[in-house]
Amino acid sequence: MGVSPTTVKALQPAINALSKIIPRAPFPGGGLATFGQSIHKSQHGEWDFNLTFKPLGGHRKYVGWLAAILKGFDEIHSGRTKVGVPVLTLCSTKSYLGQPYSNKTNEADVVIDVAQTQRWAKELSLDYTLHRIRGARHDVFLSTAGPRAEAFAACDAWLKRTLPAASAS
Repeated sequence: MGVSPTTVKALQPAINALSKIIPRAPFPGGGLATFGQSIHKSQHGEWDFNLTFKPLGGHRKYVGWLAAILKGFDEIHSGRTKVGVPVLTLCSTKSYLGQPYSNKTNEADVVIDVAQTQRWAKELSLDYTLHRIRGARHDVFLSTAGPRAEAFAACDAWLKRTLPAASAS
């Protein structure tokens, strides 16, 4: 998210209150165009997708959406959330947040702090696997060819380990 945990904690009561009164109020912010620019064919990427459905800068965010995200974070951080199935988390080895597009954008998560992902994703399940991919983007399957191939290989290997009966057929 690019906002310090202290700031989030301070603003959370106001966000929760506003979400009950005006959940569809647009939330200021953005700065996600860098990711869209890195993946779309019209800019620096190789993917051609409908910009009406997935704008380069992302979709508008609302106060209700933000409150739901923060509530979900609280649930995960409490340690009470266990999904009951094995979990595989794929993520980049580094973040590059709040910067305009550059070649570094193609080799890092420009949307979220991967350290936070690595810290908290393991709270989702007792059977947890983290696979860090050097040079991966926010969506590892939209990364450049090398990291993308590693993501698919990591999924295949994880599925074979996790679902051995399924891989035998």
